[in-house]
Amino acid sequence: MELIFICPEQKAEFTTSRWKVDGSLTAVTDSTGSRSLQGRIEAWCPFCLVEHTFRPDELPCPFGSTQDKQSTGGGDEQ
Repeated sequence: MELIFICPEQKAEFTTSRWKVDGSLTAVTDSTGSRSLQGRIEAWCPFCLVEHTFRPDELPCPFGSTQDKQSTGGGDEQ
């Protein structure tokens, strides 16, 4: 499954299926009842050619993305 990431160095959006959970993801409920995921996700960056680590809240919503995969250089670069 592809997810959307934003390179922390280039500030450019990319999609990739080359990601993995580092450890585990945990659903947390705060005092107001809001739920969120905590953990770390590692993804291979096609711009920097290295793996970056992201928190779940740093990933953009796929339904809010306006960029096309073709325009970002994203996808499954090997």
